[in-house]
Amino acid sequence: MNQKLVRGRSTWISYGQVGAFGWFLYGFGPAMSLLSDEQDTSPVVMSLHMTALALGTIIMGFVASHSVTRWGRARVLQLGGFGLVAGLSLIVVAPITALTLFGALITGTAAAALVTINISFLDQEHGPASPVAVTEANSFAALGGLLSPLALGLFVSIGWGWRTGMVIAIILFIVLEALRGPRDAYDLNPTPRKTDGTRHKFTAQYWWAWFTVACTSGIEYILMLWSTDLLRERAGMGDAAAVAGIATFTSGLFLGRLAIGRLARFLNAEKLFASTFIATFFVFWIFWMSSSQTIMLAALFTLGLTMAGQWPLGVSRVVKAGSNNPDQASALTAFATGGSGMLLPVLLGGIAQAVDIHTAFLVFPLVVAAGLFAALIKPVSYAKN
Repeated sequence: MNQKLVRGRSTWISYGQVGAFGWFLYGFGPAMSLLSDEQDTSPVVMSLHMTALALGTIIMGFVASHSVTRWGRARVLQLGGFGLVAGLSLIVVAPITALTLFGALITGTAAAALVTINISFLDQEHGPASPVAVTEANSFAALGGLLSPLALGLFVSIGWGWRTGMVIAIILFIVLEALRGPRDAYDLNPTPRKTDGTRHKFTAQYWWAWFTVACTSGIEYILMLWSTDLLRERAGMGDAAAVAGIATFTSGLFLGRLAIGRLARFLNAEKLFASTFIATFFVFWIFWMSSSQTIMLAALFTLGLTMAGQWPLGVSRVVKAGSNNPDQASALTAFATGGSGMLLPVLLGGIAQAVDIHTAFLVFPLVVAAGLFAALIKPVSYAKN
């Protein structure tokens, strides 16, 4: 059924915040590598910045819904935006590793608040059309993620340094707060569903939906962190070419989210969601079995296309399955994304150290299969509650 989506000022601000988050997130990894060179720290210490980021996500999972109940969505979104400004500013100016790690923790906590509360807001703002709105928001994140590493490389090449990319993110968050407008628009419930502010006991359907989000987050983390090594090992690509090769995945992610946003208007969201897992599973084997640079890069691009709708549709399913508690339901996804982000890439890295990266990548299809199973065993209804 075609669901009409009406985008007001508050919707565009949410899109902008999620897009600015994508700019920061996909530029964060390369920036931390360059920061590690400056600080002369080991790869393990450098990776702790990603751990701190994921830990902040988990921390926000404990307090997000309570914060909304106490202060309202608009205030929490503002705190998230300014928290990102504070955390990123600390990363940019701090002279020692301990402070940049603390900045990453602040940034991860604030980013989790911004993303989860924007998702629950878009759900209540747009009702049955929320899968479209959430997917469009994430297409902005994918666009930010596509442009950020390219811009970061440009700034480094012309001598402006990686910090310029982070400063742009800081400016974006400040400008979006200046343009936010009346806070009442974020705290009204235009659909009959209301956040009751109480601790809700979620159904099995909710937890199966929650598990699919953990799976979708995990496979994206795996590709973003480890596909560079696989491209070097299997395709014989040099360091620069392998790093640039990740842009094929993020470009597929961006284009796929544009397409998913349109498909979600007309197709059954549950069937669309399940089909993305099936497509991802089969495309992975092309990527994994090949040793051709062209085929591996084409497969990586196609994986971006097939995975594009998994996270936004997955989070929308979680909020729907949460019934009358959208903020709490959305906030709990922080444990799914943060936990999988801390566990799965490390698990794959441990296997790679014991065997090799090619064998370790077999974790990926196992997680995809688990996500598909969870999606099929407990479908979610997108009708109005």
